[in-house]
Amino acid sequence: MPKVVIDDAPRPGTAEHRRLITASKVPAILGLSPWQSQYALWHEMAGNVPPEEVTPRRQAMFDWGHSAELAIADWDLKQNPGCKISDGEVAYTDTDLPFPHLVTLDRVMWQEDNPDNKSVREYKTANSIEALNKWGPPHQVDAVPAHYLAQHIFQRGVSGIHHGAIVLQAMGTPDVYKVEWDEGLYQGILERLAAWWESLESGTPPPLDGSTATYKTLRGLHPDIEQGAICKLTKDEAIALLTAKTSHAKADEDFKRLRNDLALKMGHAQYAQVGDTVVARRQKGRGGVNLVILDKAGEQLNVQ
Repeated sequence: MPKVVIDDAPRPGTAEHRRLITASKVPAILGLSPWQSQYALWHEMAGNVPPEEVTPRRQAMFDWGHSAELAIADWDLKQNPGCKISDGEVAYTDTDLPFPHLVTLDRVMWQEDNPDNKSVREYKTANSIEALNKWGPPHQVDAVPAHYLAQHIFQRGVSGIHHGAIVLQAMGTPDVYKVEWDEGLYQGILERLAAWWESLESGTPPPLDGSTATYKTLRGLHPDIEQGAICKLTKDEAIALLTAKTSHAKADEDFKRLRNDLALKMGHAQYAQVGDTVVARRQKGRGGVNLVILDKAGEQLNVQ
């Protein structure tokens, strides 16, 4: 596949960039993003709602991320003697893919005596314990959060640089997460992205979900109020809505109590299971041992 370096890539925030499938959009398209929903991204890419406003606080976070990249890149190069690194970000496209796209790599590293031996270097920061806990120790299998892994694999597939690592800066010196190339995962991602582009072309948005990002999009789709207009609900719709509202707070409290009961019961155990079904596991995170409740267990036990 022809891999092309783009010197004048569209800037984020422009109409041209909005229609591109970029690496940063891949987690949301796959339903993996902690911040943006499929529904919200679809309507943004379709041009039905404007991109989220860049507030001064958000711009300050972007600025910090850029500054952190400079420091991490300098550190990363020092840990790899005999290598060189790009001066800044490098953008690629693959002209064989059936949808408009772009990937921007934080850095590309290569060996001085073998320039063809390249490595994608992605730099991330964790600015809270909560964010840090989503990562496992660098040597642990599945240590990289799924949304970052999907983004990274897409970057490497499009660029054709199948070697790479994600460098995480949190506390102290950065940690290097070496990511194995997975051709099967990449092809699966491409299939999902092609279907996503087809849905944009056909005007078929993804289904609604309960995320805050989707709610914000719905507000943007209907910014005006038609005074006096009435939307009729069925009795069942009204009861379902009001029951969910009144039970939400109690359900959240019950879940947290039951989670704590399980954490106490498990002690030092790694897994909690019913028969052969694993319901939860304890795993080491950067902030300590985390208790992970497995969603698939609910499907296996027919939990409604």
